[in-house]
Amino acid sequence: MAISTNGCIRNKTDRYYFTKGLAKMVEVLTPNTIINYSYTPDDIFGQYKDQGIEIIQIENYALTVRKAVV
Repeated sequence: MAISTNGCIRNKTDRYYFTKGLAKMVEVLTPNTIINYSYTPDDIFGQYKDQGIEIIQIENYALTVRKAVV
């Protein structure tokens, strides 16, 4: 499955709904791998890693640019 946290977890309410939606996706679709475009925080994705689901992070453009500047 491919998803994106880009712009979806900035505040508490958005983070809550993203987390609930991700849980439902995993429950219904039982993916072996989740590819996330953007930041992949452990408080959201850690439990799925622990279940043996492979989590792949693809950095979005903004993260790539920030790393180049620093």
